[in-house]
Amino acid sequence: RAAVPAAEAVFKQEMAVFADWLSVREVVPALVGMRSSVRAIADAELQGALRRLGHLNAPDRAVIERLVDRIVGKVLHGPTINLRRQAVSGRGPEHARAVRNLFSVREAQNSGAAVLTESNPHRPETTESDASPAGPAT
Repeated sequence: RAAVPAAEAVFKQEMAVFADWLSVREVVPALVGMRSSVRAIADAELQGALRRLGHLNAPDRAVIERLVDRIVGKVLHGPTINLRRQAVSGRGPEHARAVRNLFSVREAQNSGAAVLTESNPHRPETTESDASPAGPAT
C-alpha cells in the first residue's frame, strides 16, 4: 500500500510524457513539409553551384555539400523546436497551419502526409514516415 502513491506519481508523469508525444505527432506533417521545402531549394541551388564549379575535386565538393547540409539544419532547428513546443502547449494546430502556409505545404487526404503544393511541382513528395519522431522516452 505504501508504494501506491509513488506508482500513481510515476503513472501521471508517464501519461504527461505520452500526451506531449501525441501533441508533437500532430505537427509532424508540417515539420516534414517545412524541412522538405527548404531541403529541395537548397539541393537545387547546390546542384546548380556544383555544375558551375565543375573543376572542384570530390573532397572539395563534399565540403560544399556538408556546408549546405549544416546551414539547412541550423536554419530549421529553431522553427522545429518552436513548433514542437507550441504543440506541447496546445497551440500546435494553429502554428502548424502557419508553417504550412509559409512553406506552401498541404496535408495529403487520409494519410496525414506532407505534400508540397502544385505551385512547386519539381519538389519531391514526402510522407510522415520520412521524419517520424521516436516514441516517448521510457
